[in-house]
Amino acid sequence: MKLKSFFILGLIGSIALYSCEKNETVLDNKISSSSLEQCLINNPKNKPIVELTQIISSSLNEKSVRTFLKNEAIKQFDGDFDILLSKALNEKLETSKGGKKLSFKEIIINKMNEGKKTSQKNEVDFSNLLDSIIKAYPLLQIAIPEVFDSSTVQWDDLNYTPLTAVLPIDYDEDTENILAYDVNGNTTVLSTNEVPNKPVIVISQNESLIAVPKKINKNSTKVTPYYETDDYYYYLSEDYETPIDIGDIEEVGDDEIITTPSPSQDGSRDYLTGKDYLNKAKFVSKTTWRQVESWPSGRPEFKVIISYAEIINGTHTVKTITKVLPKNGWVSRYLVYNQIRTKNLDLPIIKWIKANFGSSMKYTWIEQDPSESQATLNIGYTTKFENGDQLTTTVSVKIGEKDDEAGEDVVDYNDSTSGEGSEYNTGIVRFWVNQQ
Repeated sequence: MKLKSFFILGLIGSIALYSCEKNETVLDNKISSSSLEQCLINNPKNKPIVELTQIISSSLNEKSVRTFLKNEAIKQFDGDFDILLSKALNEKLETSKGGKKLSFKEIIINKMNEGKKTSQKNEVDFSNLLDSIIKAYPLLQIAIPEVFDSSTVQWDDLNYTPLTAVLPIDYDEDTENILAYDVNGNTTVLSTNEVPNKPVIVISQNESLIAVPKKINKNSTKVTPYYETDDYYYYLSEDYETPIDIGDIEEVGDDEIITTPSPSQDGSRDYLTGKDYLNKAKFVSKTTWRQVESWPSGRPEFKVIISYAEIINGTHTVKTITKVLPKNGWVSRYLVYNQIRTKNLDLPIIKWIKANFGSSMKYTWIEQDPSESQATLNIGYTTKFENGDQLTTTVSVKIGEKDDEAGEDVVDYNDSTSGEGSEYNTGIVRFWVNQQ
């Protein structure tokens, strides 16, 4: 869907994006793979990624490449089965040619050279081409999404060569068909609504990383990058985007704020004194799950924006806390059916002192997708304070242009927080907030 903020497309000429599916040739109710391929190649933003996909697909005839990709993907560095391409290119692996070790980049360059005359071979140019693609698309990844539970881990990489699919730059969850190549360069069309029964490699944009150009990075964060190149720092979004929690605000004096508990308050925030926690969550249904994530995109990546107000020097100040959720545990996939699971989160939010933070907080859920630019999301918010003041305002936050809004719900101070906590429903996900 969208690349994270900070990423500026510099190499590829700009052009209005359009849906290839609107221009496809339909034969016997089936999409023509050749017309879909041509449509992608005709778009300057997609063309280099399509060509890269063809080369990576052809490299899969080397068993060591398949083993390498599988072993790297199952490390799940970001909670999903994917590999950052810029990092993978520098990794060394043994080839079938006398056990010689080559980098993945060298193997790809060799594939680019195959079939060319000696006078046409130019490893330096091919290396520069790869570098330019990575510079333009720093979040390119090689993903092997789970089409059913453990399908990536159980992939028989020594004997099975999967298709390699490409997600276009303008890919979103409404896209119904994607292009894939076999190891011989033959094309086929895969439906995003029909889950394959065997692993498929997908060339796409990583949803969990933020690529920050070094030339504009001012070390505004103390977070250690996951990886870096000559041009970019790569940060995991859960580390980079999540603000530091406000904490317990000890200087206010808890004893002065918390009222004397009574039996009717048992289970409320007046009775319990711990932090609020986003305890667990679950998709409302299989339909809402499919609305936010199709199989080529792997596991869904949510962030939750908690809007609240605080009285500071007599003035009401609206603040937000952002939590990026782990990607695993939302669903169990089987060959015949899928099962929606309750995902344990246990994410600390804030210690809610009513006199300071008012009567309500709003939880807004966002499913993140790769975007080239940002958009502004306006969140309506109302809360009341013990002194009788009521605040009604709009909170403006930045999200990715292609991020999917996954609904919102209001958490009230008086809701029960004992045990698993109170349940809320955004229409897409159910979630529980308790105190610990």
